[in-house]
Amino acid sequence: MASPDRNMILSVTVADPMRTWNVRGIASVRLLVSLGAEHGLSAGDCLRGSAITVEGLANLSGEVETNQELAVVRNLSRRLADVPGRGREAGKR
Repeated sequence: MASPDRNMILSVTVADPMRTWNVRGIASVRLLVSLGAEHGLSAGDCLRGSAITVEGLANLSGEVETNQELAVVRNLSRRLADVPGRGREAGKR
């Protein structure tokens, strides 16, 4: 078997792994907002500080960055601190 040419340059196009990890569909945020609503929170309360708009939730093909989704998680965690099992409830969705 011939050995590979060490001077050969291979060009491969690969999706940016940070972008792939950092951008997600908005569906999980929609689920989190519905969890908040079931416990009396408004969508605005859930989305505060995330730069996600209530109107943006309606876009089923919308995308959010991980830090935006984590802002929603933090809001729920703070506002629902007295709700036992809230993490499990969110995770089951």
